[in-house]
Amino acid sequence: LEPVEKLARITHAPVTLMYVAMEPVLGVWQDFEAPRRLDRIADRLRERGVVVSTRVATGINAASSLRDAFRESRFDMMAMTTHGAGGLRRMWMGSVADTVVRSASKPVLILRPRTPLKEAL
Repeated sequence: LEPVEKLARITHAPVTLMYVAMEPVLGVWQDFEAPRRLDRIADRLRERGVVVSTRVATGINAASSLRDAFRESRFDMMAMTTHGAGGLRRMWMGSVADTVVRSASKPVLILRPRTPLKEAL
């Protein structure tokens, strides 16, 4: 999140941290920790002077949920991380980042995290 934090501080832009969870299976949501993880990250950014809000969305897939949020919002830009899946996995499942970039009408910053998000917390 360092590049996002720097951009937000330079431009005085607010940041919305968003996590997309898959639709609940049989009415049971699978990732109960997501809101708490986002809140911890948001608190750290707030301590550094960044205006932050959080949003947890559910959808049938991450790409469509992110694409819809980008279209329906007043966001000027989206930054997202990617695991950089390649080969057969990408061919079979597609790339969330690729799908979002190709459908976006606004700038998208793609980052590959040095440390997976869950480990960084």
